[in-house]
Formats: sequence, structure tokens, C-alpha cells
Amino acid sequence: MGIIEDSIFANYKTALEQGDLDQARKAVKFAQELKTMTESGDFVDYPNSSTPEALPPSNFANPFPYKYYESQGVVVMGNAAINLTPKENKLFALFAKNESSGNVIRVITKEQILNCLWATRKVTNNAVRIIVLRLREKIEPDPKQPQIILSSWGKGYIFLGNNEPSEPKFRVN
Repeated sequence: MGIIEDSIFANYKTALEQGDLDQARKAVKFAQELKTMTESGDFVDYPNSSTPEALPPSNFANPFPYKYYESQGVVVMGNAAINLTPKENKLFALFAKNESSGNVIRVITKEQILNCLWATRKVTNNAVRIIVLRLREKIEPDPKQPQIILSSWGKGYIFLGNNEPSEPKFRVN
């Protein structure tokens, strides 16, 4: 969730804890109005001015090494094994197939993500942002300053990864 959604949820939770149902209803109504505004297309989500437009070339020379086990929904980065939900696993598979490194920069568009995850369902405009945020929270060293899944404003996302060959799988009995 974004800052606004977090604030609305915190207000709602506090109101419920204090037994103020009127305030809780107002928080829900505000969240519904905000959702309607953002989905209508009349609301423009401007890029964060603190986010750099150009990406430093050094980031592209050093993509993050990882091992990906798609059938198990597991990504290994460093010494950490990260379990992915089915949707996160589909998204990570799309990113892994479109790695950017060196001088090759591949942008994964919002439409590609929508088609990959929700081909037959209609979802809100925020669905892509939220699933990317959840994946970032799992794999980024600092999700607030992404280094692996970068936003390309107005275009999509850039995945800086380097899938290392995985060793043979072992089965423990």
C-alpha cells in the first residue's frame, strides 16, 4: 500500500479500537472514493520528483545474482531463500525472462504484467503497483530504494538480475 492507503487503514484501525464506528465508516468511505478517483482515469499519478530520471550506468554493469527455482516458487539471493506466493512467482518468472544487464535494458510494461497475471480478469490500475511492491519487499535489500526492480516512469519496470546456474536439486527424506 502507499502512504495514503496506510494512513486511511491506520485511521480505520484506530477508530475500531476506540469503538468509534462513525469514524471507521468515514475511513472506509474515503478509501472507496479514493479508489473510484484513481480508477476513473481522471486522476494523474505523477512520478515522485525525488526519483532520478536516469539510472546510473554502474547499476547495469552489476546485476544482482540470484538462483530461481520456478517450480518451487523460491528465489535464492545470497544466503537467503525467499518463498514466493503463486502471483509473485509468476511475476518473478516474467522478470527473470526479461533480465537487464550490461548495455541490454529490457522494460517490462504494465500491460505485460497484467497479461501475465490477470489475462482474463479485470483488475484495478493499482494491482500492478501493489504486486511489484510486495515482490520488492521480499527481494530488495531496501525496498524504499529499489536496486533490483527499478521503475521506468511511464514505461514499466526494469529488472536487474543475473540468474546463476543452479546446482542439481537434492531431495531430503
